[in-house]
Amino acid sequence: FIQRSACNTLQVLSNGSAYICSRVGAAGGIDAVVAAMSVYAYDNEVQLSGLLLLHTLMRVDGQNELCVEALYNADGIAVVTSAMKAHQADVSIQEKACGVILSFSRQRAIGSSQNQRKCVQCIMSSLRLHPENESVQQLGCAALWHLVDSSFFVGNLLAEGPEAALTSAAERFPESAGGWCQRILEKLSSEMEV
Repeated sequence: FIQRSACNTLQVLSNGSAYICSRVGAAGGIDAVVAAMSVYAYDNEVQLSGLLLLHTLMRVDGQNELCVEALYNADGIAVVTSAMKAHQADVSIQEKACGVILSFSRQRAIGSSQNQRKCVQCIMSSLRLHPENESVQQLGCAALWHLVDSSFFVGNLLAEGPEAALTSAAERFPESAGGWCQRILEKLSSEMEV
């Protein structure tokens, strides 16, 4: 209860304020959230409140370098993918986790090859398990697009056999996910030709 309440309070305080987000990052807020999520890995409410806070801290446009670095240094992406694996049926957790990965990957490389592989696997699993949820499809596809810059990610994505899930997302949600899916499929196609 305390962990969830702390994450919720920080999320409310941080929402929309670049200054407060940077203060939360500077005060060790990211480390505390990652630690809470690690300790309470099977508590849906702690995971969701932690992901909500991380998503808030990661998405303050151009003002969150400190938070991005703090998440990287705390190996927070591993905690995010662990939450995705442990709570596959929880669409809210999947949505927020995809959002964290998207916001993070727009600004920084994911890090270890193990984390890279887990990101691709978890996002593909989310896309397949929640095909009717527009936010999961949009955020997941956008995150994959930002991840496929490196050939390592392309190889991991190809290993997941993404074509059916991406085509489905593009057909169901052409305006929100279609463009991301098209770009990913074109990138994969060009990589396979090489």
